[in-house]
Amino acid sequence: VRVTVGRHIVKTPSCPDWSKPATGDSSNQVTSNFGCATATNLGLMIADPSVLVHGADDVGPADGEALSVGIENYRTDKVKTESAGSTLTGGGN
Repeated sequence: VRVTVGRHIVKTPSCPDWSKPATGDSSNQVTSNFGCATATNLGLMIADPSVLVHGADDVGPADGEALSVGIENYRTDKVKTESAGSTLTGGGN
């Protein structure tokens, strides 16, 4: 009997990466820090790293008909907006 257990981990990049100078070198390449903060933030926010590899299992197809109602309301000017002089209140102690 063979039992195989797999797991995924997120390894965030060590930012900042100053292995290359921050100034351009005319090679049309991105700097060594390009996308570093975005990759780090994504890695820190993800609850289940396997979702980054396989995608979420419990997400069904989107309902385009229901989603298009909002677009149609916008196009036909049925979206309600707050007037410029209105104020919101509440939540204070």
